[in-house]
Amino acid sequence: MVVALGGGVVGDLAGFVAATFLRGITLVQVPTTVLSMVDSSVGGKTAVNLPAGKNLVGAFHPPILTLVDVGLISGLPIREVRAGWAEVIKTAAIFDPALFDELDTVPLVELQPDRMADILERTVRWKERVVHEDPRERGIRVVLNFGHTVGHAIEATTGYGTYLHGEAVAIGLVAASRLSVRAGFLDAGVAARIEDMLARTGLPTRYDPTFTNANAILDRTLTDKKVESNRVRWVLLRDIGQVVVTDELSADVIRDVVEALVRH
Repeated sequence: MVVALGGGVVGDLAGFVAATFLRGITLVQVPTTVLSMVDSSVGGKTAVNLPAGKNLVGAFHPPILTLVDVGLISGLPIREVRAGWAEVIKTAAIFDPALFDELDTVPLVELQPDRMADILERTVRWKERVVHEDPRERGIRVVLNFGHTVGHAIEATTGYGTYLHGEAVAIGLVAASRLSVRAGFLDAGVAARIEDMLARTGLPTRYDPTFTNANAILDRTLTDKKVESNRVRWVLLRDIGQVVVTDELSADVIRDVVEALVRH
């Protein structure tokens, strides 16, 4: 048995080892960060990064148990908590208008432990439902990648360390929301709400040109796991709780949005 005690990197690496050693041994996930509690420890995807892109070598290997102890959050740096909250905001945006409204009303820093535990559980339950329906990401599970196409590209082009995963996803959520508006799917006011919520949480909504640039980000999106026939499948929004997946965005629109996200 392998017990993965740690954040997302520990969980992914330990899970990948468990998936491949002796062609698979028992795995238990004990996530210690908000991000790993609501995302990487649930769903059975295990992987390691390559210079070419994020999570390109991996396997599906569900744990027999994921133990989430919210008491561990009190020992985390606030940056780690905020980074995890990006995935909570993402989940609310794609599935749960009521949860999104709640997140919009109560800032992260004002949440009491019992209310945080409730929000984390609701977030995990959404992911559990999707994973149960689509365990190997052949269908509906792709919606969980809202914000991740640009987010993963930012992580890869900045060397997997400049931005935490949740920070890169936060920028990716802004990109996906703006692309949703440009594609005619989403009202600009809803996109602004998402961006404002991320900013109030203390998450970045722009990337630093010191570390990456639009050309590098756009090139890296083509190595994303959601690319089919050299076309990126973008996960976008019609409204809070309503997702659309399309590969019909124009290259000019994508470039405009990514270039506009540079921090001045």
